[in-house]
Amino acid sequence: MCKHIKKESTIKLTDNFFSANPIAKGQPVSEKEINNAEKKLGIKLDKDYISFLRNYGGSVIKATEIYGFRNSELLDDTDIIEITTEYREENSENNDWLVIGSDYAGNPVAININGNIITYDHDSDEEILLADTFEDYILISLTEE
Repeated sequence: MCKHIKKESTIKLTDNFFSANPIAKGQPVSEKEINNAEKKLGIKLDKDYISFLRNYGGSVIKATEIYGFRNSELLDDTDIIEITTEYREENSENNDWLVIGSDYAGNPVAININGNIITYDHDSDEEILLADTFEDYILISLTEE
């Protein structure tokens, strides 16, 4: 059970989604993998995101890809260390971002230092807020048509 995600309804919706779509769910991640990522990336991971990884690993919720470690077979065999490092090499101004996926246009989806879920739209050259928190991002993903 996710300890940090605040709403029981979010946990129930997420569990129900993965019960109906087991191929979309990754494997739970260890504390060692989380600590290693924080050390290599030089950031603390968002607590809700950690809870998600501990329960679901890297997973897909409808059209939303959420990378981590031990990803669902629907995701590429890569992890957040690789994705974030690659993004930082290309965009050094966002070194506090944790890149957890990309949108349909190939723009990065990330968690910033404030815990917001954001994307950087390369076409418009602007940062766009997708959700205030990781939990909100999960809820939006679960409830979109």
